[in-house]
Amino acid sequence: MTRARKKRVISLPPEFKNRVAEIPRETWTFGRALESFARHHRVKGTRESTIKWYMRCLDDFKRFCEEARGIAEATQVRREDIEEYILSCREQNLKPTSINGRIRSVRAFFNFLESQGALRTNPAKGISLVRHTEPVVPTFTEDHVRRLLEQPDLSTFAGLRDYTIMLLLLDTGVRIGELLRARREDVVSEGGYPAYLVIRNPKNQKERVLPLSPKTQGVLRLYSEALDRLFGPDSPLFPNQEGEPISKRTVQQRIAAYGRRAGLSGVRVSPHTFRHTFAKFWIMEGGDVLSLQEILGHADLEMVRRYARMFTPDLKRKHERFSPVTRKGF
Repeated sequence: MTRARKKRVISLPPEFKNRVAEIPRETWTFGRALESFARHHRVKGTRESTIKWYMRCLDDFKRFCEEARGIAEATQVRREDIEEYILSCREQNLKPTSINGRIRSVRAFFNFLESQGALRTNPAKGISLVRHTEPVVPTFTEDHVRRLLEQPDLSTFAGLRDYTIMLLLLDTGVRIGELLRARREDVVSEGGYPAYLVIRNPKNQKERVLPLSPKTQGVLRLYSEALDRLFGPDSPLFPNQEGEPISKRTVQQRIAAYGRRAGLSGVRVSPHTFRHTFAKFWIMEGGDVLSLQEILGHADLEMVRRYARMFTPDLKRKHERFSPVTRKGF
């Protein structure tokens, strides 16, 4: 009886088996991946401005991968490709904040692909933000605020409107976009006076209620009377001279013009500086960071901690007590 010959097995290096396992089950071109990423965030309810910011950052990353690294598919990107992209951003002398914005976008993109089962290994996992010096937050002084509020001509509708806008920015720390999206019904009254401003479409998708000080309540009531007389009860909360919603750009330009008229220098005169100024005075008067986070609508404590580090009155008192200029009489 003839014995069956044992078949010869030709072995391959172990790396072949590993490489087979790494081959994706379907093709994810950059175009398809970016389109799916944007659609995912629209379904999720992410603000359109945030999606556009993601796509600007990721378009730059895609161009780098295709032109500098010869990568056509998002699933082909490796960790070293992302690291080379960061080095390329550094070589372009981009600001650390700009580089970190791109890193956050890239991480969000690959986290999404991982959640879709398109990746076996997430190349962005463990990629850290670049270190940078924390910039000083620009704020107004008390004198700046008083001089700014003196500029609008309160005998005109535009002047009363602008004064009301600046007072609300200073009293609530609200973002200018949030304020201009507010409707008249978002102003809640108590005892015949506006008492709260309801923010229904903020940056982090959470509704919040902002209390108003007595001065702001009185000004807002007077302003509402002017709105009723000029444009009727159905008008936008902040219209232009024609009764249409005023644009964010127009408000920015008008506030900057008031700053020039007031002779302000050394600080950016903008709606967002009012927001920083609100936070500064809140901290300096002893307000707590958790309440500040809630009022400002920040998703986490990172920014309010920056305010606390910069503006805490304890730090100022300690500096006055221990500074060598004070202690040694220099």
